[in-house]
Amino acid sequence: MIEEIRKNTETAICALYQNREQEAVRLVAELLQEYQKLIQEMLVEWKDERALIFLERLKMLVEQYQALDMLGMADCMEEFAQLMISFYEEECRSRQM
Repeated sequence: MIEEIRKNTETAICALYQNREQEAVRLVAELLQEYQKLIQEMLVEWKDERALIFLERLKMLVEQYQALDMLGMADCMEEFAQLMISFYEEECRSRQM
């Protein structure tokens, strides 16, 4: 699941920077839901308040999405989404030990 989110995030970032608007907007719309699920899991199941930082960044991404700001979305996803995915993966690994 998380690998697919990572792959789709990278694809969306490329589409955004290359101004492939239709593809990018579709991917970001799908990813917004996936990011929300990850954050929800961090907050509800893990009780990890660091997820609140990701929630704030998600709100910024939603604002960029609503404004159809391609570069803004790309920058936000590059900064926040990739960090959140890495954090999520690390936490999953540490919780399995």
